[in-house]
Amino acid sequence: MNSVNSYLFPVLEEGRFDYNDSCSYSVNQVASGSDGVITLEHHLVGDSFVSQLIKNGDARFACTVVLKSSLYRKTVTVEPNNSARVLQVVELPKTLEIMDFYPTIVYTGTDREIKVADDMGLSKIWQKSSFDLLQGSILAKESWMELETTAGDLITVISDDSQREGSFQVEINQQEGGRFVAKVHPDLYANLNNSKGSLHFNSVVTHMLSSGFQKLHDEFQNEDVGHLTNFNFIKKKLEQDSLNPWGSEGFDATLIACYFLPHAFKNTQLDDGYEL
Repeated sequence: MNSVNSYLFPVLEEGRFDYNDSCSYSVNQVASGSDGVITLEHHLVGDSFVSQLIKNGDARFACTVVLKSSLYRKTVTVEPNNSARVLQVVELPKTLEIMDFYPTIVYTGTDREIKVADDMGLSKIWQKSSFDLLQGSILAKESWMELETTAGDLITVISDDSQREGSFQVEINQQEGGRFVAKVHPDLYANLNNSKGSLHFNSVVTHMLSSGFQKLHDEFQNEDVGHLTNFNFIKKKLEQDSLNPWGSEGFDATLIACYFLPHAFKNTQLDDGYEL
């Protein structure tokens, strides 16, 4: 489907004057992308040309996901259901890179000429006029939104009988873009599960992240880590925020761990451990 974003037809968007004040389109993100999907709530208000097309099955709510670092771009539409308020679940690519998403309402009917009528909710500037509407035209749109994951999504904690009592060991799993794996003595693992969100929990997790970042610094300081795309994203983020990443002079693993820690917790239960 081709996307046509022309100003030769009315578009329902905040700050434009194509529609009456009683008509609006808004989108809220109601669930985060930590589990590989985002959930959006599209809400269309007022009787308008757009709502007429939705009811007739000639328009769909949609979301376009874009990766900043590549040419990845995918648009997903909602199946027609004649509703002005819908939830859309959008699958995300398996990456920790910064993603943008762009909610819209897209015309899916055949190309045709539209003659403006009084019941379309259009402002006076469109009265007694006509316009061409092409399949793929963006009828309503929200602003670009950014979905960003953090260093906390890079670590998995698992119980390991081989660890000394009260201790843990952090390894680097180089599969799927790279990830920290913290192997924890069973007693410490149970203690962490019972103290999620506490100062003790935060302290131990900070130590785990610090150990992981220090391991990156020690093992990959002079090596190409192009295959560790998740860690490369974190490194770019640190550089953007004027912090010294691993492999550079002045690197402080504890500082980096503390910098990311406030964003680190989603506590997803796994079969063999949990993600922070």
